[in-house]
Amino acid sequence: VKQLIVGVNKMDSDTAGYKQERYNEIASEMKHMLVRVGWKPDFVEKSVPVLPISGWMGDNLIKKSEKMTWWTGADVIATDGQKIHIDTLLEGLNNFVQVPERKTDAALRLPISGIYKIKGVGDVL
Repeated sequence: VKQLIVGVNKMDSDTAGYKQERYNEIASEMKHMLVRVGWKPDFVEKSVPVLPISGWMGDNLIKKSEKMTWWTGADVIATDGQKIHIDTLLEGLNNFVQVPERKTDAALRLPISGIYKIKGVGDVL
């Protein structure tokens, strides 16, 4: 894993109330937790956008929320070194996340979680 986007969800809840203070508290704790589990502090600070969102109400998912006027977006550095501004989760997925290069001529390998023998059909993986 070389790319991360953190979403602070439920900004519409009574506890959060779309407030910047609550977002800052959670964003700070999430960044601290990422560093504690092994991510480099410089990477977390410069390359991990932390977005305030509400999945239920659709805030900052596809278009910028009018309920969080304090949110000015996040400036992050992508894996290719390009500086990108992100306001919404959609912008993050479209503009920030980059598909890793893969060998298209290599063998396709898939994990199998179970094999089922169905009479008259055969083995189903």
